[in-house]
Amino acid sequence: MDTPKPRLGILEFTESVLGIRPYQWQRESLCHIEAGHPTALTACSAAGKTSTVLVAAALWCLFNWPRGRVIVTSASWSQLKKQFFDTIRLQAHHPIFRSHIFNEAEIRTLDGGFVIGLSVDEAGKAEGYHERPASPVMILADEAKSIHDDVFTSLARCTATWRVYASSAGPACGTFYSCLTTFRNFWACVLVKSSECPHISQTSIEIDRQMWGENSPQFRQKHLAEFTAEDEESFIGLETVRACMDNPPPGELAVSRRSLTGRPAGTKQ
Repeated sequence: MDTPKPRLGILEFTESVLGIRPYQWQRESLCHIEAGHPTALTACSAAGKTSTVLVAAALWCLFNWPRGRVIVTSASWSQLKKQFFDTIRLQAHHPIFRSHIFNEAEIRTLDGGFVIGLSVDEAGKAEGYHERPASPVMILADEAKSIHDDVFTSLARCTATWRVYASSAGPACGTFYSCLTTFRNFWACVLVKSSECPHISQTSIEIDRQMWGENSPQFRQKHLAEFTAEDEESFIGLETVRACMDNPPPGELAVSRRSLTGRPAGTKQ
């Protein structure tokens, strides 16, 4: 099914109905969603990806297609309720949505449409959603870096009109990371640094830079939205240790390879 045409575009809806003035990266993300591009959004910490992009997309879907179905999942049930649904319920008293039923982890329309939270505990629950005329499907995965691959396998079996995976950065592994690397040609990838979020103070960025170092995994993940190798979390990376063992420094500071491996220095495994 081709991407359906809305009665109100997603930017117009976000600004005129929700009263949100999105940043440039939020506008870019929303435009990709409206166009039907599978979207992988990697953002710095506290960027506003959930409260602005995902919530706006879900409400936009129900506004234009009252029989639409929005399936939302996250790394944890607590995260899903406290971040996504607590934010979306702030619109419960909006005149446009007052006929909707707002529950703890779902929204229902009088026409049978819904936004529903999906637990990641059972991957099989993610299957069985397919787009139909006048009833499109939107799949939203928040904090996607921590969602198990089995859940993404189930989500991939759904025929979705819109698919959005969003997350902060983390270790360089998993399905979400693959969307940004191996399968990048199939996704509209948006990367958001702290410098692109005016509400994040330059002072807090500078404090983290001085405390952790600009090249540290902590700073790169939190502020640069960069994925890092798992061994970078160590004070000394695994590759650094291996390089020193293969080519020990000269002189008295050299560490005997025999003391570490039981083999003479300079020999290979």
